Amino acid sequence: MLYQLSYTPVTGCGRIAARPGGQDAIGRNKAPRPAFALQPVHKCKGARPMALNSLKDVYLDQIQDLYSACKQSVDATAKLGRAATDDELGRALAAGSKGIADGMGQLEKLCSDHGIDPNGTHCKGMEGLVQEAQAHVHDAEFGADEVRDAMIITQYQRMVHYALAGYGCLVAFANRLGLDGDGAILQECLDQTYDGDKRMTKIATTGGVNADAA
Repeated sequence: MLYQLSYTPVTGCGRIAARPGGQDAIGRNKAPRPAFALQPVHKCKGARPMALNSLKDVYLDQIQDLYSACKQSVDATAKLGRAATDDELGRALAAGSKGIADGMGQLEKLCSDHGIDPNGTHCKGMEGLVQEAQAHVHDAEFGADEVRDAMIITQYQRMVHYALAGYGCLVAFANRLGLDGDGAILQECLDQTYDGDKRMTKIATTGGVNADAA
């Protein structure tokens, strides 16, 4: 725990109270001492100590946010895959989890290039989506496996669409800032995420999951 020294006046009838001063070594009265106290300094999880003053600041902030989102969703995606009944759906979710992990590696590289900590913030948005997946898939009751599979696709695609928005914004920021190398890396991550989303839609609509759940 960190502490800071703070002045803590006690007021009454418009006057500031002070602690008694006591006496010095030869019996003279000391002047009253103002009341000071050590107050704990709390570090809030995900707090951003600096203001965002430029597009570059927003860009770096959102790299950290997306890294946190991926970090939370990678295990949640693998867990959805283990709950799936449809074989193709299970394979797609396993591939999706690997793709998220690969994206994390690229985001880590960008953080290193820019001298920032990838774990500098906590994504509350993805935290909520992971909780939704837990509630609507793992904690829910289903009358048929096919119905659960349909719900799994729903929850996975909600998480994926969050990542699509994140990567898309980062690509636009990188291009505006003239960070061509960053933009190419992020565009590749965006394209791979789109591919995963399209594969999931195909499994739902033409692969038979939705039809079997109807």
